[in-house]
Amino acid sequence: MVAREPGARVVYGVPFHDVTFDEAVAWCVDTMRAGVPRFIATANVDFLMQARRDPELQRILLEADLVIADGQPVVQASRRQGTPLRERVTGSDLTPLLAAACAREGLRVFLLGGAPGVAERAAQVLVERHPSLQVAGCYSPPLAGLLEMDHEAILARLRETRPHLLLVAFGAPKQEKFIQLHVRHWSVPLAIGVGGTLDFLAGAQTRAPVWVQRLSLEWLWRMGTNPRRLFKRYASNIGFLAGAWWRWNRVRRSAPGAVETGETAWSWEQIEDAVASGEPLVLASLGDRSWLTSDELGRLVGAARRLRRRGGRLLLYGGTERVRRLLGEFALVEYLEHHVDRAAAERRRASLVEAGRGGLIEVTDRVLHLTLPMEVTGDGLAAWSDRVAAAWTADLAAVHIEASAVEFIDSAGIGWLVAVAMRCREAGMTYRAGGFRGAALRSLQLARVADRLTGTREPAS
Repeated sequence: MVAREPGARVVYGVPFHDVTFDEAVAWCVDTMRAGVPRFIATANVDFLMQARRDPELQRILLEADLVIADGQPVVQASRRQGTPLRERVTGSDLTPLLAAACAREGLRVFLLGGAPGVAERAAQVLVERHPSLQVAGCYSPPLAGLLEMDHEAILARLRETRPHLLLVAFGAPKQEKFIQLHVRHWSVPLAIGVGGTLDFLAGAQTRAPVWVQRLSLEWLWRMGTNPRRLFKRYASNIGFLAGAWWRWNRVRRSAPGAVETGETAWSWEQIEDAVASGEPLVLASLGDRSWLTSDELGRLVGAARRLRRRGGRLLLYGGTERVRRLLGEFALVEYLEHHVDRAAAERRRASLVEAGRGGLIEVTDRVLHLTLPMEVTGDGLAAWSDRVAAAWTADLAAVHIEASAVEFIDSAGIGWLVAVAMRCREAGMTYRAGGFRGAALRSLQLARVADRLTGTREPAS
């Protein structure tokens, strides 16, 4: 049986699940026993800040199976928003607890990442603590960007060793993007990005004393041990928190505003029934709502996530200007598909039905014309690639890609684009791509491929 998803609180745009350490471990054990691939994100303030500029990371955090508050500042922020998380659940503390649980349950662990030798030393420490722990393997792949890594070599090791738990230590957000690339397709029941946890276990880095952690000053300890690398990061985090709190509070204190729809607002039961019924496109009116609490936002994100996983969408509309500002401030307008009124939501539903064809492929005068679908992601990429491969013939002279309809692209989609461009170059064919905008263009820029794929310049670092 698949573990039930805990309730979530949205903190500055990211849904954190309200779990204790014990509940998180129990959820992980149930997940590993069920065998259905799922993953955990250990998100801290830096994740919140990065998610505001990185559309792919934001989507990963919105769709992770479990997001835990990896830091006391996140818990404190949830308290200020009125629906507090019960406790922080750090990846560095959760990892040893999961190792102990795996030892008890006879489950295998694979340690992936870190500098050469770090994963092996961390595994040795865990086995010394828990002699019955089964380490399926350790591997530190050569240092490379996400798109340049030898993914097949890693996947081959995982297929061979068949771990129940995968600890990925590539650093954020690379580790989260790596997991998202493969989680729906591999047979690993549970994966978690653990950042520097393997370094702590191996003794390569020293963690703050417990009394420092209890005072919520671990960030200050870490900055003191490596000020050159961490001062700018933590200063940015503090600035982000202060600014996010000020903006949230400004919206909270603003007047509710006028309602643009007279319809009665949805009830939770109506949304849950619609999601459970299998209906792909669910419309829900906000009616005269003038505010949404962080746990209500968490429930909406959860409903939207379940619908999106089967190709559907949650379409919200109406509410007061204050609610619209709240969703805009949390950057949730696109994911929750919020629209001003029912007419706008209906137009969006019609466009989604039309887009259900999943892009267009045409060949004219030896030119392969590809009109990309609204989302170019790992979930639908295999079917799309097969369609493109069937239309790709030996006599083609050019490939022209039209991307004006693309609203979101992830690392799998970006990797596919890079592969198409390389294939064209190797075959002496003309490659042209245009129309990328918004979040999709931003993702290409962050991956440092926008210039060579679209001719768009990268932003300054």
